[in-house]
Amino acid sequence: MKFTPLPLLAALAGPVLLMTAPLTAQAAREDLTEVYRTGRNAFNKGDYVTAKAAFARLLKADPNFQLGKIYMAQIRHAEALWEARPLARKIVEKAKVGTVAFRSIPLSEALELVRRKVEQAGTGPNVGAIGLRTDLPAGVLDRPVSLSVKDVPMQWWIDAVAYAGGVRISLTQEGLSVTAGSVITDPKDKAFMDAMLKMKQQAQERILTRMAMDHASLEEALAWLRQQTDQSKGPLLVTRSGVPDTTVTMDLRNVPLSEAIRTIAILADLEVDWHPWGAGLRLPEPPPAPTNVPAPTSTSGPAAKGSAL
Repeated sequence: MKFTPLPLLAALAGPVLLMTAPLTAQAAREDLTEVYRTGRNAFNKGDYVTAKAAFARLLKADPNFQLGKIYMAQIRHAEALWEARPLARKIVEKAKVGTVAFRSIPLSEALELVRRKVEQAGTGPNVGAIGLRTDLPAGVLDRPVSLSVKDVPMQWWIDAVAYAGGVRISLTQEGLSVTAGSVITDPKDKAFMDAMLKMKQQAQERILTRMAMDHASLEEALAWLRQQTDQSKGPLLVTRSGVPDTTVTMDLRNVPLSEAIRTIAILADLEVDWHPWGAGLRLPEPPPAPTNVPAPTSTSGPAAKGSAL
């Protein structure tokens, strides 16, 4: 057996080591570049847990990395805002609602029920009473509202109650604040739009083999549709206060749930609004009042006197 002399081994090992060091450094740089991309993408998506871990790793490798410092400062600011959000919102984000059903009760009673449910869902030593503040025109609290849900996120339920009453419910430091006007859909609100489109897509994918109704009341038709869905996943079906309980007749076969909802709305002369929690049915908005058009200026009278012989 032949042995390679040690000097020759050393000579062979030298170039290999010289080539390995740059390759290892390059691999490390590529790895940190990928970590940066991961952190940046997570930050842009609002995933601050992943982003924070990525930028912490970068700053450990290079404490002077300025972009990493900037991102970490923004993450700390976002964490502070998140921690300072209202107690009611912290409760609602985690809570679910079991079976709750009411029919034609005053909006004031429905709002008080919401307040109690939020208060009951709160746990921990720092959880106190949840307040209810209303700033509404006369008569709004007397509106009759109806709703039936089972095992749904509490935020869905609160938004559905607000839709049924035609009001807006905000979660504040004091508790619940109820003001006039319904939720305004902002196309620039990506989170809202994504959740709404996801719910609508879910309704489009749910196929009903047959839906036959003969002079069924609107509430009966919607109740039948609710039985065909898993309410914990949606969509919820809610009618706004003031919608008359008309009758509908139809015979649909192999149609998406979304199309069945739209058909009922057409037959009942209603509009459909899609939300992250489901579909709301309401009366059409009244046509805008005509604008005042100034009367045409007359050319007769003193200005025309003596203009002709």
